[in-house]
Amino acid sequence: MSKIRKLVRKMLHKPSEMRFNEVKLILNKFGWRKFKVKGDHFNYKKGQEFLIVVAKKGRKVKRTYLRRIIERLNLKEWYESHR
Repeated sequence: MSKIRKLVRKMLHKPSEMRFNEVKLILNKFGWRKFKVKGDHFNYKKGQEFLIVVAKKGRKVKRTYLRRIIERLNLKEWYESHR
């Protein structure tokens, strides 16, 4: 199983928080690039799509932001199609 697939599976289990570096790796793999940083809020952009905002607390990203990423990237569908 690839590293990205393991990270997506981890995110789909909706942990209370996840390491920022893991979240950043998933976003980059799906074509999202860091656009702007304001304090602990990182804005990611992909083409003309709306921004994804990821706020980190220390080195972690909270569940609320993980849920938004799961929805925006359609990770459930992606995970099922890459079994």
